Amino acid sequence: MDRTGSPILERHPSLYYPDGDIVLCAPRANGDVLAFRIDRVYLTRSSPVFRELLSLPSAGNMTEAFDGAPVLRLSDDAAELANLLELLYNTVTVSLQRLDPSSPLRAMGVLRLATKYAMDPLRKIIMHCIQADWPQTLQEWDYLQSSIAHARELKHVAAPTMLIDQGAESAGVPRGAYIDDSYPEPASAIRLAGEFGLPGVLPAAFYQLAITDPSADWDEYRDGSDAGAAWEHQCALANGGRTARWGMLERGDLMRFLRGRTKLDEWLSDVEDALTSFLGTAECVDAFHCERERGNCRRQFLLEGPGRTRPFDPLYATRHLLNVIPHYQLCGACARHIRSELLRVRQEIWDEIPTMFNLSMASSSSTS
Repeated sequence: MDRTGSPILERHPSLYYPDGDIVLCAPRANGDVLAFRIDRVYLTRSSPVFRELLSLPSAGNMTEAFDGAPVLRLSDDAAELANLLELLYNTVTVSLQRLDPSSPLRAMGVLRLATKYAMDPLRKIIMHCIQADWPQTLQEWDYLQSSIAHARELKHVAAPTMLIDQGAESAGVPRGAYIDDSYPEPASAIRLAGEFGLPGVLPAAFYQLAITDPSADWDEYRDGSDAGAAWEHQCALANGGRTARWGMLERGDLMRFLRGRTKLDEWLSDVEDALTSFLGTAECVDAFHCERERGNCRRQFLLEGPGRTRPFDPLYATRHLLNVIPHYQLCGACARHIRSELLRVRQEIWDEIPTMFNLSMASSSSTS
């Protein structure tokens, strides 16, 4: 606003082309107006709504001119419109940064405009980019978790130096320095999936949410206003901790999270059974010895391993056991049996995620 209280009209720094044949004006959050000068062909070829709107240059909303070009005033947020126009000018290379935890936040505004203006091809491309960040199979989930574990090992070496300066920009740590800044964030993805009907995102996103500590809030962990809490939060992030934007969850999604998290805890007994189920003397060559080894493995799992960790992550727990079972002195028959049982249980866990989190109802409500 200027001194008279009138909105200031500013030219967008990059989306204002001198040879453009139309000026789009949209309000900014501060009340000013941002002007975009572009070629109308980018609008008409992508949107039947704009095609019809711009075919009537004598309409009331096209009588104004700015820098010699006709003006079309829109009520859309200027920042969201800028993101949309950037994508229209680069349709061939449209993509969101892979695994970026903030991609859903940037995409939601653009998707609303793409839906409003019936830009279906662009909408599909954006939704494909979002869904590609979330595993659709257990194998894809394992690959993503292995990638996170590897990154956590590499960054753990640098963690002490990352925590030295508490002064600037969340204790001097540049954005992207943490594991949490490099992998998808579940709550915003769930919110986007619910609003725009993207059910393929939900199973992996809800599972990730369920194994995230509810006290680990994305914004709170990056707020340096409280020096004591900031140091604790930075230590958690530097050690590979994960957070979520919990405030973005709607009530129905919060209830699904609570229900699913309880269901995940119930898998602990199934994991224990996979370790201790009786194999049978016909196949086991030393039942007494193998029973003792299975008991040792179970105790280590429950007292020192993933079995004692909360929130309980049964997919990680079973993968951990698959890795440690070869280190116990079991006969070949028992080792194969336990491995087979663990593989069966973890596939069942993955297959049951939609049921555990009641996602069939979430999908139907998002499409209604």
